[in-house]
Order: sequence, then C-alpha cells, then structure tokens
Amino acid sequence: MPRPLGRDRIEPTSDGTLVLLSLRPKPWAGREEVSPRSPDLPGTAVRWEGELFEVLTVEPRAGGGFRHVLAPWDDRYLVRKVVEYGDGGEPSPGDVAPDTPEISGHPGVSEVPAITDAAGITEVSQVSTSPLAVPTTRRVGAPVPGSASAAWRALAPGVRALLVGFVPSVLFGWFFPFRVMGEGISFLVHELGHTFVAWFFGCSAMPAIVMTIVFAQSRVFAALVWCGLVFLAVKYRRAPRWNVAFAASAVLYPLVAFTPAHVTAFDLGGHLAEVVFAAWAFHRAVRSERPDWERPVWAFFAFYLVARNVKLFGGVVLSAAARTDYLTIAITGQNDMVKVAATTGLSLTAIAAMTALVFLVVPLGALAVALRRPE
Repeated sequence: MPRPLGRDRIEPTSDGTLVLLSLRPKPWAGREEVSPRSPDLPGTAVRWEGELFEVLTVEPRAGGGFRHVLAPWDDRYLVRKVVEYGDGGEPSPGDVAPDTPEISGHPGVSEVPAITDAAGITEVSQVSTSPLAVPTTRRVGAPVPGSASAAWRALAPGVRALLVGFVPSVLFGWFFPFRVMGEGISFLVHELGHTFVAWFFGCSAMPAIVMTIVFAQSRVFAALVWCGLVFLAVKYRRAPRWNVAFAASAVLYPLVAFTPAHVTAFDLGGHLAEVVFAAWAFHRAVRSERPDWERPVWAFFAFYLVARNVKLFGGVVLSAAARTDYLTIAITGQNDMVKVAATTGLSLTAIAAMTALVFLVVPLGALAVALRRPE
C-alpha cells in the first residue's frame, strides 16, 4: 500500500479501493457518467509510488476535510494525462487534519506518519502545531520557495503552455524553423477555408498549396444544401441554441448562395477559417485533459495566426508601402481583401482595420473564456 504525504491519511477499506483523507481537496476530478449510451469518462490518473490509480470520487467529510476514493487504473481507458501525487494541492505544513490524534501529555504536538527507509528503519517524527512554532518542510527535489522555478511551477499548466507558445510564435516568429511551421499552418487552414465555403455554396473546389482552384456554382447542389438546412431547422426546432442556429442558417442561406454574395463569402472564407482555427487552438491549449507536450503546440499555432494577420492588416491600415504591396503583390490575380473591397464598395483600409480587429477580439476572447472555465 502506498504511503500518504504530509497530513494526508489512508482509510482502511475492504473493497479493493484506496481512500485518501486530506484537509483540502486535491486538484483531481472523479469519474463522470456522460450518458447511458456513452462510456464513462475516467477520473484523474494519479501516479503514486510507481502505481497508477484512477480517482473515482471526491467527497467532503462531515467532520471537515475531503475523502478521495481511488482504484487501480482500468486498462480499458486511455491515459491522457498523469498527475503525480504530491506535485500540487498538498496541505501546508502548518495545517492540521480535522481528526489528527494528539500524543498523550503533549498538547499541540501531533504525530506524522512513519517513514520507512530501504534498510527497514522506521522513523516517527513529531511536529508542533502550536502557533508559536510552525515548522517548514520541503520535499526533496521541490523548488526553493520564491525562486523562478517555484514561480513557474505555481502557474497553471495552461498558462505555462501559452507562455511557451508565445515566445517562438510572436517574439521569434521571423526565425526560419518557426516561420516555416507558422506559414505552413496558415496556408493549410486558409485554403481549406476557401474550399469548404465553396462547397457549402455549391461550387466545385480543390485546395492547392497556396491557392484554391474553384469552378462555377451548381445551383442544384446549392439547393440541396438549402434543403438540408431546412430539414435540420425543423428536426432540431426544440433543441436550445441549435434551433436558432439552424433556423438562421436556413433563412440566410438563399440570400447568399443564390446571389453574387456567395463569391464574397468565398473570398472571406480563408481568413475566417484562420480566425476560427486560432480560437479553437487557444481553447485546446488550456484544456486540462490535453497532454503537456501538446498544449504549447496549439498555443504556438494560435499566437502565430493572430500575430501574422494583425501585422498584415495593421500594416495595410497604417503604412502606405504595405498597402501598395498588398494591392500589387499576389500569387494569382488579386488578394482576398482587394476583391472584397471591389465587390462591397468599402475601402481597403476599412476592411483591413475590421479584419485586424476580428483577429484580436475573437481568438483572444475565446482564450479569455477558456481560461475562466478550463475543462
């Protein structure tokens, strides 16, 4: 049986589970039942002295403190993230568990669990819980309080991932390896955005490396898409939020698909896809269920797309030279926002300013929401 740390205690059980009592709740989550038709979501995976456990439940105790029920990890579940017992959320040295027994004749002195070394020598230490003498202890290998390492480990994993992704994407985004990766995801998402919008409005399209090949619209196919939206609007008319989304799509679709506006929607589709992808990547970077190595990758892509487009369109607004380059330098024909300006009658600077604002507000707004409510 593994040994508890600090003031944690183990409650004896007879059903094969492991019950850990603590003064404060651990940063763990229990098993969740999504629906009767879906498999349960496993609880937090905790590695404790080399053994892997799953947190089944976290319950408050009537006398104070919390009760964590753990069981050996079920191999049917995929381990997405492992938390080491003792890495965080442990009680401070001066805290006393609600029902910690006192040593007879020595009030204010409580017993610390015995520690057995490799030679089999058992040592029991005592610490004073008197307010006049609060001992300070630190686990072996733990960072020194007040140091940069301690401050770094005190940050939430999602915040650490954002900082790691921010440096190569924004501060060193011009450097060759980072620029290749950032431009690669930008081209991929941008051209796929054009392609999906073209398909949605009944046009045949095929994404290439830095362009999208699109053909004339088929109104028959567009009509089929419209019928599908009407069907979804009727089917989900009583589903909250979905009913509004599908009903609005069914009403607005013919106003765009069967007018020249679908061409403007196609031109906007590339940058719209980059906005959506950046917001989604920020959300994915701060989700607690993602592996630690994966989070900075999503943060890098999100920051790069935001910085790239804000710099591009901010330059079009503020710099005459950048505006001239955007008007005259293009791989094929004209750049997207030049076409949008021509079809809508708006000035290029106004469209560029709105695009830069969208790239600031939407992805960073999604990041703020994700940080306030991490999953």
